[in-house]
Amino acid sequence: MDKKEREEVGKYKYKKDQDRALFSRVLLKKILSQYSGVALEKIKIKRDDHGRPFSANKECSFWDFNVSHSGSWWVMALNNKGRVGIDIEECKKFDFHSLVDNFFQSQERAYVLQNKNNNLSRFYYIWTLKEAYLKAKGRGLSSNCLQEHLFRIKGDNKIELRNNNNWCFKSLDIGFGYQLSLCAKNNLISSNIFYLTNIL
Repeated sequence: MDKKEREEVGKYKYKKDQDRALFSRVLLKKILSQYSGVALEKIKIKRDDHGRPFSANKECSFWDFNVSHSGSWWVMALNNKGRVGIDIEECKKFDFHSLVDNFFQSQERAYVLQNKNNNLSRFYYIWTLKEAYLKAKGRGLSSNCLQEHLFRIKGDNKIELRNNNNWCFKSLDIGFGYQLSLCAKNNLISSNIFYLTNIL
């Protein structure tokens, strides 16, 4: 890593968080190197004005990627046909009703609250979709951004963004008490998930 990246890792107070940040940066570069053919040590990661990471290597310019982490999981989405966003959340129990009231549209609220036995998983389902979409667009998670987008869930579990058919969404069940959602621009999303362990 270059000096700036090492400084960013060093800002974390606890060694566990430093190790996690270090691992995520190395893993990101390793995957980009594998798909682009650029040597791992030459991969340069920068951030745009909104903090969204991108590769500064011209060989990687047509690859868009996005990362997310929660609990013990780190995930990455890679796309060579447009923008992509990904979000993973550990489905911890908490009082989510204020978030639903403040950030969800009426149809989204109805979807989450209509089934009391399953409303926590439905909350994370919608929440991760919102985050994946906003991360794909490179926008921050402000209240206005979270409020303005309305998802419609059809009977076949197909997800649509109201008044916008240019985005494709998929929610994947990885188990282990986590919710994972993806969003891609003008592109069908693969259902393939690659689990990587002990690769460094």
